[in-house]
Amino acid sequence: MGRRRTDAIRVVVLAAAVGGLVTALALIGLGAVSGVSLARAGDGAAAVADVRAIYRDASPAVVAVSADGRTGSGFLIDDEDHVVTNAHVVGEDETVVVSIGGRRVGARVRGVEPSVDLAVLELDVPAGDVRPLAFADSAGLSVGDPVVAIGAPFGLQGSLSSGIVSGLRRQIDSPNGFAITGVIQTDAALNPGNSGGPVLDLSGRVVGVATQIATEGGRNEGIGFAVPSDVVRRTALAIIDTGDAGLPYLGIVGQDVPGGVRLEGVLATGPATGILRPEDVIVSIDGTPVPSNAGLAAVLAGRGPGDAVEVGVRRGARTLELTVTLIRRPAAGP
Repeated sequence: MGRRRTDAIRVVVLAAAVGGLVTALALIGLGAVSGVSLARAGDGAAAVADVRAIYRDASPAVVAVSADGRTGSGFLIDDEDHVVTNAHVVGEDETVVVSIGGRRVGARVRGVEPSVDLAVLELDVPAGDVRPLAFADSAGLSVGDPVVAIGAPFGLQGSLSSGIVSGLRRQIDSPNGFAITGVIQTDAALNPGNSGGPVLDLSGRVVGVATQIATEGGRNEGIGFAVPSDVVRRTALAIIDTGDAGLPYLGIVGQDVPGGVRLEGVLATGPATGILRPEDVIVSIDGTPVPSNAGLAAVLAGRGPGDAVEVGVRRGARTLELTVTLIRRPAAGP
């Protein structure tokens, strides 16, 4: 998969250069992580939620990340001192500095998956009594749900903004050119330095990771994007387990249509070449319906390189089941 955006509005990643300047880069079922809990977004009594209480409970787990010439945000996800941030925050660095609990500590980059703009860090010292953040099920979000974002915009650690989910199932480009699908759009203020910080529901659970803004002038204009928590959680688990997300690759470019994904192209370097064809409509993987690119990505996330999958397609008036053996996602997208 890997359909690229060509929107007129510029999309900018949210890491900040040291000194407060924006980094002007135009873009953009696994088991639970040990110690990380999961619940459905939207659960709880949102009508009586106290944003101040959410901030009080969640902000200690939100960190500032300093890499080589870049600053961003991140958050503690388990009791084993693992922190999630954006891939574009850490760049090529193998070690970074994390500010947590009033301390600046070193951290090793456990692994990076640029195709979904995520990285996992391991703190050099224990986080102590800081309580990690829990993940919500981002599939339970609806447009209009209230959310809050906590991070370090322009290096101002512990900053809070609030808003709503203003769109779902958006698509943005990752730093290495792959499409990130199922992205959450929010009007909560996100600025350079918010990259890698959590977007939370009103129960204080993570529904997404702030990653990009759409802008005409490099500033916040009320259109921010977050990688959904379902993608974050399963990617983090794979990195923690092996140091590498090892994401599978089908090698197609598709467009959402009613009931499936219509192929605009089948990449010559991908495993589907000679098997799938342009204009095929993918409707299922191993019998599981895939009504959209986001649905296709979610199903493939439960597979790995080397797995053979049965791809259900509509080809003209026929419905076919075709076998494709997935390969490892390459270093750069189409």
